[in-house]
Amino acid sequence: MVNTYVLIISVFISLLHVASAEYTVSSEVTFYGARDNCPPGASIAYPVIHTEAGGIGTHADPITFAGAPKCFRPGTRIYNPRLKKYFIMEDECEECEQDWENRKYHVDCWIGPPTLTAGTELIACENALTVDSETIIVDPNSTLPVDTTPLFNGATEKCIAVSYTHLRAHETGRNLVCRL
Repeated sequence: MVNTYVLIISVFISLLHVASAEYTVSSEVTFYGARDNCPPGASIAYPVIHTEAGGIGTHADPITFAGAPKCFRPGTRIYNPRLKKYFIMEDECEECEQDWENRKYHVDCWIGPPTLTAGTELIACENALTVDSETIIVDPNSTLPVDTTPLFNGATEKCIAVSYTHLRAHETGRNLVCRL
């Protein structure tokens, strides 16, 4: 009887280990800040480790990302190799949910700042960082290289340097997308 319990517990632990093994997906990666969050500000739908959108990009303090809850459960960590940052699913994204209906991965990453002070520079930074498709790591291990440089510095209104850009024509200062 004891051996049966040990076997059941061993199988359960093995299943947990398999369920948390990292894997890669190709995803659209977009960005949002307080100005184009809905409602405006840093509120999030699924507080897991933050009470509002934030983070510095380490495994211990990942940056908030919004996604489709049917695709990424709240609390799921991802890693973006291009940005060398960890993110955690803590918010919802209407566009991401629509994309997931077609089984297209889409994550919308918090760029900050938590206040509405930034305008055109924030949107320009979001546009510069956005890519239609790149590999991200889901449930990554905690030892990947990290760059804690803010993606957008609200005080200086400067964007982190990126290796390539992609403009999102539908998100301009005149036509902001509201994420619900």
